[in-house]
Amino acid sequence: MRTDDYTTLPDYTPFSKIGAFQILKQSVLGTDSSKSYISYELNIVRKDGTRVFCLSHGNYEKLREDVDILASQFHVPVWDVVERNLEQIPIQ
Repeated sequence: MRTDDYTTLPDYTPFSKIGAFQILKQSVLGTDSSKSYISYELNIVRKDGTRVFCLSHGNYEKLREDVDILASQFHVPVWDVVERNLEQIPIQ
C-alpha cells in the first residue's frame, strides 16, 4: 500500500504518543517441531495502552541495548517481560 499521508496508516504513532517499549520472549515453532527457536519481540506501547508491533529479533542482549537507548531518548520505560522471567508466548 502506498500513501502520501503516512498519518492515515493504522500503526502510525507520533513520537509524542509513545508511552513505553515492550520486549516479549516467544518460542517460535517451525514446520518441524525440532526446529523451534526463541525470538524477542519489540512493541511500542502507546500512551492510550494500545501496542504496535515493531520487530522480532534473535539476540536479546543487542535488542535490549538498542531499546535502552531509544527509551532514554524518548524518556519512557522499557517493559521487559524477559528480564522479569515471565512465561514465554508460544507462536505457531
